[in-house]
Amino acid sequence: MGRRRSRKLIIIRGLPGSGKTRKAKQLLNEYGGGIIVSADDYFRNGPDGEMVDFHPSKLRVAHERAMEKASDAMSRKENPVIIDNINMEFQYMYPYVFMGFRRGYWIEFVDLVDEEASPDEYYRRCQERIPLEKFEKWLDAYRRVRHIYQILYDPVSRRRWKNYRW
Repeated sequence: MGRRRSRKLIIIRGLPGSGKTRKAKQLLNEYGGGIIVSADDYFRNGPDGEMVDFHPSKLRVAHERAMEKASDAMSRKENPVIIDNINMEFQYMYPYVFMGFRRGYWIEFVDLVDEEASPDEYYRRCQERIPLEKFEKWLDAYRRVRHIYQILYDPVSRRRWKNYRW
């Protein structure tokens, strides 16, 4: 019999403007604790601050910091750990799923992707600050998660993260 997974890792998926941060805060309130991990925090001027100094060239560092924060939170056995990133492709969820699985977390996905919405609608929601082509790419790459093994055994994800030291 497998070990019981009593702590939760919640991965929120959605495009910019879909309400991921609002949903993360709602979940944190429902659980009465835990931690929210977001690459956006790298660009905020405080815990609940507004986005400042955003530049696409800094996204890699922002995501590395988010992964470190998630790893630290799981090491401290925070419950739940809520991942508030776009997470449209399996390869971007892989590090979190891998860490959570290895550390005994039950992994849930909260999908805020409206597959009926057009890229133009998301583009307008973000006040046209993100190029329309990005929304088209994200929606095209989106696949619904049915089981964590889809991510853990995804060849693109495994290739991308094979040399990463957890």
